[in-house]
Amino acid sequence: VTSAGLASATGLVAKAGAPGRSMLMSLGDRSNRATTLSMLGVVAQPQHADVETQLKQDTIDVVKALRQRSDVEYAALNYLRQPLLEPDDTYYGLQWHYRKINLPLAWERTTGNTGVVVAVLDSGVLNHPDLQASLVQGYDFISGTDNAVDGDGIDNDPTDPGDTDGITPSSYHGTHVAGTVAAVSDNNSGVAGVAWNVKVMPLRVCGLLGCSDYDIQQALLYAAGLPNDSGAVPAQIADVVNLSLGAPTSSTVAPPAFVAARNAGVIVVAASGNESSSELFAPAAYNGVVSVSAVDYAGDLAFYSNRGNTIDVAAPGGDVSANLNGGTYPDGILSTVGSDQSGVLELGYGFYQGTSMAAPHVAGVVALMKSVKPDMTPDEFDQWLRNGDLTEDIGAAGRDDFYGYGLIDAAKAVAAASDLPIISPPMQQEPLILVSVNGLKFTSAVNELSFEIFNGGQDDLIISDPITDDSGGWLTITPVNVDANGVGTYVAAVDRSQLPGLATAGAVTTIQA
Repeated sequence: VTSAGLASATGLVAKAGAPGRSMLMSLGDRSNRATTLSMLGVVAQPQHADVETQLKQDTIDVVKALRQRSDVEYAALNYLRQPLLEPDDTYYGLQWHYRKINLPLAWERTTGNTGVVVAVLDSGVLNHPDLQASLVQGYDFISGTDNAVDGDGIDNDPTDPGDTDGITPSSYHGTHVAGTVAAVSDNNSGVAGVAWNVKVMPLRVCGLLGCSDYDIQQALLYAAGLPNDSGAVPAQIADVVNLSLGAPTSSTVAPPAFVAARNAGVIVVAASGNESSSELFAPAAYNGVVSVSAVDYAGDLAFYSNRGNTIDVAAPGGDVSANLNGGTYPDGILSTVGSDQSGVLELGYGFYQGTSMAAPHVAGVVALMKSVKPDMTPDEFDQWLRNGDLTEDIGAAGRDDFYGYGLIDAAKAVAAASDLPIISPPMQQEPLILVSVNGLKFTSAVNELSFEIFNGGQDDLIISDPITDDSGGWLTITPVNVDANGVGTYVAAVDRSQLPGLATAGAVTTIQA
């Protein structure tokens, strides 16, 4: 078909190219886009408030429609190739766990849609500056006053009052989980979340004594917009529910509230448990719930993670007892948190470990998928998971009891939901040195950061000499986990005493790699 013929048949605007080779076509302005969508028989998707997001959705829908035409050999998005998108948050360089699941490539396609909501059923949240803009109205469903600590039963305030027993400081568990899902990101402060722009609905179900089944189920019904003890429903129901909680069980039969939430279209994600056991653990083991095991920095099953025939998928859970990357900090999962150890609440960031930390990685990825495919159902998600479309198969071929269907891969997951392949340049024959980061950002609180060197070609990449620098002594680069060819993980460390004028508190040093 000629470019003119295709334009006439579809309403697209011919920009470049010619018959017999690739042609560049455009949707044109807003009115022209509406014509093209109509001529191609595209069913209108839910409208996005953000114009840029809507344009991306329209473009994806048009490409899908063009692929169904007999007069079109192929259709693909015309990407603008740039360095992989990474946020500028102060401590993002310490969040190794995001690169582990291929998030930077997923972020090229979406950082989340503000119309997507993830309900976090946990201990509630703190008024953390890195979460405030991400929160929507939540609820406190703790019915027992002895468990609630805040002096009353259920109410519309999901603020976490802490769970200290007077000896052990409060965990502020829900704040850490919520930060992994959707901490405010790319704001040159704090940490990044998996799905930057989605919203978190905090639902408090865990108190001083734990999390009761009844309270969990009432919160789940609320999240799904179904009748519950609060007598209220949210303005918008949750698309995803994260449950970083649980206890051993003898049954995989889901209680009615879980069945009802799934039937309402809610995808429920839960932590598999930290007992290093293969015993059933609820709610992760319930039929219809996505059960998440945890891996460490090396990608191996974390020493504490449960396993078994109900595990669906794995995600980074960290290990605060290890330091495989040789940095200043342990290999935990870094997120938002608070501390009342001094008797005064202090807001900040901390490293935790557990399947509780793994689950919100998966919930965040599901939210990214819902951002590009708002009508995705739990059944569709399950089928893609079984097909291997959402994971890197890191265990035995197919499903296994350690990693389920594999380690969640955000880029593959978003590509599956978009119904568009991951577009990567073909691997060249010659060795090609690739680095895991665009740069290393050292703040006053960070003196060491790790990075990885990869081979982007097929022939062997050999780093024959030690990596050197021209810093004059303030920077050292040390291999900590490399192979015989020098490919692997390195640590860059700064000596601030060698930085005249930059050794004061608050100084920031950035190294471009």
